[in-house]
Amino acid sequence: MNQLIKHICGLALLLISGAAFGQNAAFTLTTSGDSHIYWPYGSSQFNSKTGSWCCNNGASGSYCPTGTNNWRVTNGTGCGFHTGGDTYAEDWQRDTRANTLNQPVYAPLSGTIKVARDVGNSYGNMVVIQSDVNAGFAFMVAHLNSDNVYEGQYVSVGDLIGYVGASGGQAVVHTHVVLYKGITASALENLKYGATPPSYMAAPFYMDAVGGGSSSGTNLSANAAVYSHTSDYGAGYTPWQAIDGSTSTKWVSDGVNATQTMYLNLNGNFNVTKLVLKHAGAGGEWSAMNTEHYEIKYYNGSSWVQAVNHYNTSQQNITQHTVNFNAQYVLLRIYDPGVDNYTRLPEWEIWGSGSGARTAEVQPPMDKIEASQPLITLFPNPVQDQLSINWTGDNRDGVKIDIINTSGQVVKSMNVDELNGNNAINMDIANLNPGVYQLAVSGKEGKEVSSFVKK
Repeated sequence: MNQLIKHICGLALLLISGAAFGQNAAFTLTTSGDSHIYWPYGSSQFNSKTGSWCCNNGASGSYCPTGTNNWRVTNGTGCGFHTGGDTYAEDWQRDTRANTLNQPVYAPLSGTIKVARDVGNSYGNMVVIQSDVNAGFAFMVAHLNSDNVYEGQYVSVGDLIGYVGASGGQAVVHTHVVLYKGITASALENLKYGATPPSYMAAPFYMDAVGGGSSSGTNLSANAAVYSHTSDYGAGYTPWQAIDGSTSTKWVSDGVNATQTMYLNLNGNFNVTKLVLKHAGAGGEWSAMNTEHYEIKYYNGSSWVQAVNHYNTSQQNITQHTVNFNAQYVLLRIYDPGVDNYTRLPEWEIWGSGSGARTAEVQPPMDKIEASQPLITLFPNPVQDQLSINWTGDNRDGVKIDIINTSGQVVKSMNVDELNGNNAINMDIANLNPGVYQLAVSGKEGKEVSSFVKK
């Protein structure tokens, strides 16, 4: 408890020597000196001043850094307010506090997620990664606004793990980051409940490792052009709002049809390595509005090739995919936009690198949806008593329709014979409790999932 009382992150600063700036080193985890991990933030413009106080930690006077572009280092001098297992902790915010909230945080090392939860004290929302290079090392980041991982998940360097926030009752939006060495299984387990590890597990470290990390590659969407899309809600809700770099704007469809497609010209041929979709929840909306089924394709010069086919049935606010293809033209097709027929997409990021040499400026043909694609539409939605279910079938013989609550329990089922083409049935849901449900149509060839709200 004394450690937590002393852990006043909103006012903490780090005493940093001038020699710490601008270092670059290989990725290193060591118990006998400074470790070097990758830069974990989406922006290079961060500083360590999170309050009006500065650390002097016994030194004469105090040093208050005001921020430096591409400042990628923290060192092990400690801070007067960071003690015990937090001795080498660093608190980070962006160049201006207004720009700090919801800045992305990426994995600075690869390994297994040991903590991804609100730990119930001043740390707030915390993510801890145990290194797969040396299991004695673990990276912790706290005060996140939200996380994008789950406990037991494996992450690679540069994978999105969460967003900067002020959880844990913090007065200032920032993150609190720590590298642990020689950490035990019990200490990792205790972090789930906000318990600070012993001081000898604190590790001095820099965030300046060369190569990898979130700093590798570029968000190619920022310079892309939308050359075709199916619909939008109107001015201010076009697909351009989904590639403008902000989750405060979004693409919203007209709501007539669930299936929506947008085509991007990356304005050059690039090697694409990562795809990130930030759904409605990442923009501050209800998570039930998050896209639940989509695919991403790229044009290889002669045909459209599927790179991703994803069911976001757990309604994650951000979904991320590691890929490897070269393309200038990419498309996103949404089959199930969530709770209703309105696509709501704040941001679509396409990360990659390359010379960007242009291919022929002849746009590829539009990609056709296969007639056998079994797409579900539900009406009305929200619904009171009778739910109308429509989908395009491919004569899969018998299919099962399940209604699943938010706890993953099947609360209602029925078996039907599927026709080749349009299928339509009504389902009585009057006895269901009000809330959000998923409806799954499954057969031998796969499963399609949609969502509805019971009034």
